[in-house]
Amino acid sequence: MDDLDRSILRILSSDAQTNFKTIAEKCRTTVGTVHNRIKRLKEDGIIKRMIPELDAKKLGYGITAIIHFQIQGAHLQEVEQDLGRDPHVCSIYDVTGEYDAMMVAKFKDIEDLNGFVKRALTNRFITRTSTHLVLNVVKESFHPRIT
Repeated sequence: MDDLDRSILRILSSDAQTNFKTIAEKCRTTVGTVHNRIKRLKEDGIIKRMIPELDAKKLGYGITAIIHFQIQGAHLQEVEQDLGRDPHVCSIYDVTGEYDAMMVAKFKDIEDLNGFVKRALTNRFITRTSTHLVLNVVKESFHPRIT
């Protein structure tokens, strides 16, 4: 990856709908070069997909929670896959420390969150949870800043 690739990625990171012509002008290159670079970045798996960034609050999901899970070891992947199918779940991570996994999830209200946690605890392999409510989002991004 060179400086041109990074410039293209910075532009697409701020607005994935930026057209090739605008990207080419900003990068001082040709539309064909931009097209070829983006195609290669996709083929190399650097660009996985280009999706809209949604405002969860405007969609009615005003509560963000970070939930930690203790899971019986042999069933970690199975439980994570099961939890990941729930539409509330944004991210799931294997973690070190007291808990085995953590997730970021969005909920409409406290009752919605409460129902999710209670349903999760019906899974016999989840032995404990710890839920943290997000009071204020200072920064939320799903990729590192391209430097």
